[in-house]
Amino acid sequence: MKIKYFGYVSIPFGVKKDGDFDDFFKNSIFPAPTVAINETDVMLFREDSSVQAPWKKSQHHIDKVEKLLGPSKIHETQLRQSIQENIIASDFVVAVLTGLNPNVMLEVGFAQALDKIIIYLIKKDQYKDTMPSNLGNLKRLHLYSDEEDLKYNLYNRIQEALSTLEAERNNDLQLGGSDLRYFKSRQSIHLWRYFEKAKKRIWILTTNLSTVNANFIDSIVNSVNKNQNLEVKILTSDPENDYIGPRAKQLGEDEMGYRMELQGSLQSIHAKFQKYKKCEIRTYTDFPVQLWHLVDDYLYVGQSSLVRRTRHNCVYGINVEIEGVKETYLDHFEKLWENSSAPKTKVFC
Repeated sequence: MKIKYFGYVSIPFGVKKDGDFDDFFKNSIFPAPTVAINETDVMLFREDSSVQAPWKKSQHHIDKVEKLLGPSKIHETQLRQSIQENIIASDFVVAVLTGLNPNVMLEVGFAQALDKIIIYLIKKDQYKDTMPSNLGNLKRLHLYSDEEDLKYNLYNRIQEALSTLEAERNNDLQLGGSDLRYFKSRQSIHLWRYFEKAKKRIWILTTNLSTVNANFIDSIVNSVNKNQNLEVKILTSDPENDYIGPRAKQLGEDEMGYRMELQGSLQSIHAKFQKYKKCEIRTYTDFPVQLWHLVDDYLYVGQSSLVRRTRHNCVYGINVEIEGVKETYLDHFEKLWENSSAPKTKVFC
């Protein structure tokens, strides 16, 4: 079953005076999501669970980290970036407060600042004597005395957290919350970073390939070189398209110069794609009603306007799994692709 939710476990490592925490994680915490059913779409993990954090196979969870920890963000130096990413990417956190480990306390504070759902675990005999006053009235606090019974109770706490997450997810899908993102311009997205990390496909539907040729093509080619199964499809307007003249006029551009700009970028990219079997570029002669870039399952939709180039206008990012997105955008692309043709090799004149 595909993992849908990831829970990061903040827990001490090794044997401490309060017990063997490695054994506690392995035998009581990690199995908790499956105690009531044989399979689950939830995975619990801690920092050393694997060489690569399990959420890094999910584009949705990768996007959560990219959104918060972009290149311009300053990371808190007292908390390793890998831990920050694990907490940001996770859907909820399980914090083992037993022993009041300072590292766990630091991670709890970071998770609280991100407004994460946190399930707190602490031994009953420690709660009254050592619990910090600021953590005395926690919403999801579970006191345990027996580690074997804990996993059954933790299962119930996880189900409660999932109910909250499902409600939030349904609300987001209706209101365009976490699955709909706004960018003030295409340039602010830094699309080249997403092209570099593409796993299965890159589709581009545009009128003018100048920006792709100048800023994105190297990243796309690098990604293809790393992954020969990556599918790249670029669909752009034929430089001889009848609608190019009116568009040039809208932008205040010389029509002949604008057509030559389209032809030059088209031929440059076409030449770079020649040796790649899964990279293809085609042209269409229809009216350009859509402009967007697709990376795996995330779509960045651009907006045309009078006078201003689309690259300078705002962009909306949306997951193609949202109801209606495939029919609105991907079906349009595939129909246009069927009626498109290979680019002409002659220089426009």
